[in-house]
Amino acid sequence: MRFALEVASGPEPPDEEGRLYSWLTERLREAEGPWLSGPAEEIVLLAALAAVRAVGSAAVIEAVLDQGAAGAGAVRTPGVVAKLMADLLAIPEKSYPESILDPACGTGAFLIQALDHGSNRVLGQDIAELQIELAAAVLHEPAVAAQDAVLRVGDSLLHDAFRGTAVDGVLCNPPYNVRRWGHDELAYDERWVHGLPARTESELAWVQHSLAHLEAEGLAVLLLPPSVAHRNSGRRIRQSLLRSGSVRAVVALRQGVAAPLHVPLHVWILQKRPIGASATSPVLFIQAADLELTDVPAIWTRFVSTPDTFESIPGVARSVPVVELLDEEADLSPTRHVRTSSPELTPAHAAQSSAAARDQLRSSADELLRLLPLLDKWSLAGDEPKRWRTATVADLLRGGAVSLVEEPEPGDVLLPALVRSRASQARVVENDDEATADSLRGLHVVRPDPDRLDSWFLAGFMGADDNISAASTGSSMIKLDVRKLKVPLMPLADQQRFGQAFRHLAELRRAARETAARAEQTAADLMSATIAGALVPPESPMSTP
Repeated sequence: MRFALEVASGPEPPDEEGRLYSWLTERLREAEGPWLSGPAEEIVLLAALAAVRAVGSAAVIEAVLDQGAAGAGAVRTPGVVAKLMADLLAIPEKSYPESILDPACGTGAFLIQALDHGSNRVLGQDIAELQIELAAAVLHEPAVAAQDAVLRVGDSLLHDAFRGTAVDGVLCNPPYNVRRWGHDELAYDERWVHGLPARTESELAWVQHSLAHLEAEGLAVLLLPPSVAHRNSGRRIRQSLLRSGSVRAVVALRQGVAAPLHVPLHVWILQKRPIGASATSPVLFIQAADLELTDVPAIWTRFVSTPDTFESIPGVARSVPVVELLDEEADLSPTRHVRTSSPELTPAHAAQSSAAARDQLRSSADELLRLLPLLDKWSLAGDEPKRWRTATVADLLRGGAVSLVEEPEPGDVLLPALVRSRASQARVVENDDEATADSLRGLHVVRPDPDRLDSWFLAGFMGADDNISAASTGSSMIKLDVRKLKVPLMPLADQQRFGQAFRHLAELRRAARETAARAEQTAADLMSATIAGALVPPESPMSTP
């Protein structure tokens, strides 16, 4: 394997214990500060070396450098998102791109994915030397079969280390909202085929930079904030990209799959087109908020195979002719275009759908009514509220009554790491399907010792509004410190009594939400069918019984 690493300073990633020991010593002091010395340093280094024997040096190096990366404000692309984007480079009946560039490679997540998918030449550049060191450490592992990997430090827009190099594909999660990206210095740069991006449009500079590095008809897949699709300052460049046929698809991801967690990011799929070319294919829009990420590549593959006859998926995917997008706004937001797609509504279909919706609503309402009588069984605690001695989750962790784990299983308690309000309900994993659901990312997973703690008891008290408020910091994005949550101390039999009550209330809430959602959907469907002329209201005056 040929491996090139060009950095201003710092050792080549180690592949022997002696070199790793020296390298870790330097990096630990950088990450943890000067206090880490003497016996403390020895303990940490010996633990790190033991971990190397167990899981390999790349994993240990990654854990160490992650501390420094986080402190520098670096954001890593989640593995599931990196895999999705790498999957989207695959084209039916064509081999996977041989060479891949990531001009803002960070720790190398996209490069690793490209290698896993079959690429054998990967190029990466990043402005942060620390990030390049980590990427180099991982790519240097024997398990990573890169025949040709080159990493370089530098700002790709201002100082392109691969200028003149063409690749088969680009994968990139560029920095967002950067004002000093080189607008003045690069005003006449040859990369701006579709126009000089505004100072506020650094993302469109990365789009054109990526296209400039592609071989003819090569694909680039970029992760971008949703504002790039509709911001007025980027309208002319979007129009040019559309006219040339460079925009192939835009996928709207659900909120929280990648940082920034409060923004539903977009994945853009772009194609290198000859100068002066005109669009010959429609643009695919996918609204993936309610999809598993693994479902997206299949939709893209079907579109690529038959772009002109692609059948829309109502509420999920729609192909739109370029001429319909070339208006004053040139808005490429999937939400806008997917929502306009609706199947033809016939009276028979409307009646069938309405009947099914009403049946589901009755079922949900029956379940809600079944749960209501049990609420009458609550009784007064006495003249004064009960008071309990409490312990924090940190105390329970020290005593071994609970543990914090990565992979949930039935009986574990889940709480969000980031919450939008002080009130945030905890919940208990009920079955194996819930334990493997994609929605469990970004959660604290607390595993109680079943001989000492009841799961629903723990969830009820940990998720209490006042408890969440006392253990949270922040204003708009609130971070929950799960270790500060308080739990009453009481015998297991009493815990189970409370736990049964909390579980019942959770079921009541779930039934109420489901009933409300189905009532809303039933009303919306009837409204749409009536307005469309597929159904008509009763002839006699309507009154509520």
